[in-house]
Amino acid sequence: MTIASILLEGGGTLLVLFGIREVFRDIFHPTASGSLSDVVGRIASRLMQHTRLRPAVGPLSLVTVIVCWVILLATGFALIYCGILPREIAGSDGGGHGFPENFVRSLYFSLGAFDTFQTFNLAPQTNWPRLVISIEGLIGISMITASVSWLVLLYPALTRSRLFARRVSSLIEAGRRAHYDLVEELGAPFLMDLAKDVLQFRLDVILFPILLNFYSSNETSTVANVLPELHQIASQALAEGTTYSVEIAGRWLQVALEDLSEVLARRVLGIADREVPRVFAAYQERER
Repeated sequence: MTIASILLEGGGTLLVLFGIREVFRDIFHPTASGSLSDVVGRIASRLMQHTRLRPAVGPLSLVTVIVCWVILLATGFALIYCGILPREIAGSDGGGHGFPENFVRSLYFSLGAFDTFQTFNLAPQTNWPRLVISIEGLIGISMITASVSWLVLLYPALTRSRLFARRVSSLIEAGRRAHYDLVEELGAPFLMDLAKDVLQFRLDVILFPILLNFYSSNETSTVANVLPELHQIASQALAEGTTYSVEIAGRWLQVALEDLSEVLARRVLGIADREVPRVFAAYQERER
């Protein structure tokens, strides 16, 4: 075993471990900062912020993250295979080649093992590469399954946030047209429903950070557009003259909004200001 082979196998192993770490952080530990989906989403958002393609930032980020996972893992295993070619993996022509051609052949071999199709003409000669191939196939199937599960869970969360925004904006508009005070007319149940929706949105933002990169072309479908209105509703519920039940429900909504503003300020906006109206104003400006 040469030094070059050791370096290739060691570098490939580190790249595979890094790829597995990124998949784990994005899918199973999204509360950690600096995840791949967060970085990709921020870059795509900045590049397309003032273009007509901005509503495509979310789907594009999602696809890009999955492609990055595949590239990291497949390239890492390709480096491992490249380090043991042709010592432990023989090809149909049986010969060794230079690094560029060996790497391309290894990448082809790696992609075949990753998707478990294995339509390659390279044959492992010892148990060590056979074990590596089996591990790569297991990782590949697990990553594909995890990616599908991620998509299945992400879009219901996106639907909840859009429905929440449209519901609140429609209620506010209905109150304006009817010249009714929503807090006075709908009372504590209305405020409690709003508090539940705010808490649900906060949880979705924490569990699915990439959700914040899904922009809507319609402002009434964004939570950022209704958050200042919700803060006014909570303040109105705490005004003098309200009933005890309305005040309690208003306090709950206020606490939920404060928790959400803290998450937005720390994880989304990256600002030290924790004043609720200013945080919501900054978030609203970000979404425009």
